[in-house]
Amino acid sequence: MQQRRNYFRIKFPITQRPCLIVRAAQFEIVELSETGARVIVNGAGPSDTTGEFDAMIQFRDGVMVPVTARVHRREGDEAILRFSTNLPYAIIASEQRRLLKLFPRQTASHPA
Repeated sequence: MQQRRNYFRIKFPITQRPCLIVRAAQFEIVELSETGARVIVNGAGPSDTTGEFDAMIQFRDGVMVPVTARVHRREGDEAILRFSTNLPYAIIASEQRRLLKLFPRQTASHPA
């Protein structure tokens, strides 16, 4: 299946979700790309009217990355964020490699 997006999105397993830290609040990141993120807000968190805000993404391996984001839209208990500056591709690629090591793909050459 061909992906019709310009940027690859990482969909995180529940146990490996990074956190978005905004001031003293933390939100689970469900999906992440170079241009934005989908976070669980459960009715809390930044609203569509707050404009841009500074935050940190904390990955499970301890890496922290500063971002400036704004709420693009809300979908139920989730907010879709857009970053003012893209995350470096190296961060996305590193996270993909880390997840593939934790959850290796099954090979197609299993004996029948």
